[in-house]
Amino acid sequence: MEKFIEDFLGQFGEGIESVDVKQYSPLTLAYLGDSIYDFLIKFYIVQQGNRSVNELHALTKKYVKASEQARILANIMPILSDEEQRIVKWGRNAKSQSVPKNAKRSDYQMATAFECLLGYFVMTKNYQRLLECVVKGINHE
Repeated sequence: MEKFIEDFLGQFGEGIESVDVKQYSPLTLAYLGDSIYDFLIKFYIVQQGNRSVNELHALTKKYVKASEQARILANIMPILSDEEQRIVKWGRNAKSQSVPKNAKRSDYQMATAFECLLGYFVMTKNYQRLLECVVKGINHE
């Protein structure tokens, strides 16, 4: 994944630079984490076989809804380092302007925390840890 991201950014004449993640808001990290998670889930679903777009969407929704992300985060909490747990708390406490109508606020906060953690992994170039947490969360159904 790191090579893929380096190659992508290299197309713009930029490399992956080290950044101070603390300069980013938790919602910005969650924004990035949401995209990465959505991509990984869609890729996982498509790899299981060719289906109609409606079927793909239905299968994807199972994994990307707030309650499922909250469940995944609960499953991986025991393996998170102190720093990773701090990032989760930071993301959980972020003040979001809205909550989807079909999600409980507590699930939405935990989903935001999970996405913030994934964004943190991307911005710190810890792609192996990102994949480890996503896979462990999905496999612990």
